[in-house]
Amino acid sequence: MFTGCNDAGTLDDALEALASDWHEKTKKKDEEAPQDTRPRREGEAGRNDQSTRPRNRNQNRQQQKIRRERRDVARESSKIQRALNRYPRRTVRKVLDEQSPTYTGSVKDAANFLRGTYSQPTPSDDGIRQARSLYDDCNWTCSSDEAMARLGSPPSK
Repeated sequence: MFTGCNDAGTLDDALEALASDWHEKTKKKDEEAPQDTRPRREGEAGRNDQSTRPRNRNQNRQQQKIRRERRDVARESSKIQRALNRYPRRTVRKVLDEQSPTYTGSVKDAANFLRGTYSQPTPSDDGIRQARSLYDDCNWTCSSDEAMARLGSPPSK
């Protein structure tokens, strides 16, 4: 076919013939037979017109996905807020991805620390006598009935 082309004009004619032949052979059967036999009105789109066809189904799926993602985010934030009310320090560490260091000391050291922090040693006899004498030297006076009534009444009166 190309061997007979002597100039650009005959080459263009041959290429056009090949292109039209290729289009004929690759055309779908749907395109050959018109589906709509009635004439179209002005401004009316065909059934196969992709630009005007509604995309409800796709759009609906996208909206459902967005709603689902929002619902998941809302559930997660609600879960974090509930945890924050119950365990504030633990929740803050979890949100900030902080890991508290593990205790590396011995059990004896921990017991001594807790005992020193939360247990008070019994006071000595001298300490008790000294505290009692300070209390007795305070000379507490008993409040009058009027002062007690004033203290017992609400401040708004």
